[in-house]
Amino acid sequence: MSGETPAEPGGAPALRGGAYEGEPERNARISGPVVAACVLVVLALGALSFLAFSGTSETQARPSGQSTVASVGDLTAEGMLGGSASATSDPTAERAGAKRSARGPAGPNGTATARRTGAPGTVASVGTGDVTGASAGVTAERSTSATVSSVAADRMIVGYGSSRCIEAAARSGTDGSPLRLWDCGGDDWQKWVFRSDGSIRSMGLCMDVAEASATNGTTIQLARCNGGWAQEFTLDGAHHLVNTRIAKCVDVTDAATGNGARLQLWDCASTSNQKWYLR
Repeated sequence: MSGETPAEPGGAPALRGGAYEGEPERNARISGPVVAACVLVVLALGALSFLAFSGTSETQARPSGQSTVASVGDLTAEGMLGGSASATSDPTAERAGAKRSARGPAGPNGTATARRTGAPGTVASVGTGDVTGASAGVTAERSTSATVSSVAADRMIVGYGSSRCIEAAARSGTDGSPLRLWDCGGDDWQKWVFRSDGSIRSMGLCMDVAEASATNGTTIQLARCNGGWAQEFTLDGAHHLVNTRIAKCVDVTDAATGNGARLQLWDCASTSNQKWYLR
């Protein structure tokens, strides 16, 4: 006999070495499902970790892409406009506005209109490609402004053709005194002040077109200031002493150059008897 205790019928299995003989089989039946459950749990946790990692990566990548697009947009706006767009500006609207500004205001037929600049009668075309015309108009305007703004009080007006000065024939502040040429002496009746209202004054009276007539040959005289168009003159960039309302010039009668030669109104012709400078 081996010393094993035989099992009783209907009773518990016999012990071997102090343990039940059927226990390993029962342990195997219990551990199998547990291992399978653990494997499923591990797989589930792995899948969740993968999904979480993928979502985080996508979330982090998206702002980076948006930043890149914004940078390209900024570069495009800078390249189109010649400068960086402001933080609140719309580059598309700015580019559209720049194009509209470059073309100038639209006329009734939808085309760009001409803008008047420079001296009377000078029209510079804007938005039609006539850059030369626009530049010339602006240059003439600046020249005219510089000439008038540089005029000081008590200056003599000297004729290019005669080198003589404009003076009041009465040599006093007499209303209706004709203007004439005479040797420059710096007397009060030869001194003139250019006013901001367009008048040219001497001894408190204004240079005036007699009877407010626009007819060639009308006398230029000294008269009481009244603010009328017949007393609006300017020395323009071409050295014409011109009435700004009718665009006619102060002219020496018969192109004379001697003392006593009278002044009259005449169409501007750019001749020496119509050109003047200040002394």
